[in-house]
Amino acid sequence: MPVRSLVLAVIAAGLLLAAGFDSHGWKYRTPVRVLEPGRLCVIPIDRTLYARSAPDLVDLTKEPQHILDMYGAQPGKPSFANNCLLARRLVERGVRTVQLYHEAWDQHGNLVKDITANCKDTDQACAALVKDLKQRGLLDSTLVIWGGEFGRTPMVQGGDDGRDHHPNAFTMWMAGGGMKPGVVLGETDDLGFNVTKDKVHVHDLHATILHSLGFDHTKLTHRFQGRDFRLTDVHGNVVKELLA
Repeated sequence: MPVRSLVLAVIAAGLLLAAGFDSHGWKYRTPVRVLEPGRLCVIPIDRTLYARSAPDLVDLTKEPQHILDMYGAQPGKPSFANNCLLARRLVERGVRTVQLYHEAWDQHGNLVKDITANCKDTDQACAALVKDLKQRGLLDSTLVIWGGEFGRTPMVQGGDDGRDHHPNAFTMWMAGGGMKPGVVLGETDDLGFNVTKDKVHVHDLHATILHSLGFDHTKLTHRFQGRDFRLTDVHGNVVKELLA
C-alpha cells in the first residue's frame, strides 16, 4: 500500500506539529511563502478551511474514554500523550506530515530521575499511536519514525549520574509504511559504544525512508551553486532487511 502520511516522533527540544497537505482536493486561496534552497515558492492555503476544521480537530473530548486511557491523554492538559492522539486525528483527516517533539532528553546529569520521567511521558503514548493507527487501518499507509539526533555515552559524565552526547551508536525505530514488523537490526560492543554488526548510516536511513515514500534517493536531486545535491549526498543504500 502506498505511504500517504509520515509521523515523526523526535526526541529533542521544543514541541511542533507540522501539518502537510491534505488529500481531499480542497481549493486553496491565501498564499503562504516557503523558502527553499535557491528559490521562493508559494503554497496557497484557504484560511476558511482551517477555521472550519481546526476546532473539531483539536477537540479531544470527542474521543471515547478508552482511547484517552490508552494514550494517557487528558483533554485540555498539554502533554505528549495529547499530541500523539492529535497526530492520529491529523493522519485520519488526510494530513501528509506530522512531527512530534518531546523535549529535555539532554541528561548530562540527573539521568535516572529525568529519563524515568521522559519514558513515562512517551512510552505509553507512542505505543498507543502505533496501535491506534493499526486498528483503524491506517498503519500500512503511514510511516511512523521515532528517534533523535544521537545517543548517550555508556560512561558517566557530570558526577555520578549523567551521560554525554554519543553519535557512534544509538537506536531508532520505525513502524508501518512498508516496514517489516519485529525486525531488530544492528549490534554494538558490550559497552554499547560502537556498532559491531549491521550498521545503518544516516544516509542509509534517509534512503530507506525515501524508498518507503516512493522516491529513488539517487534521482531526487536539486541544483544548487553549480552542483546537483541530494539528501543522501553521494552515499546511502536502501536497507532492504527493514522492508516488508
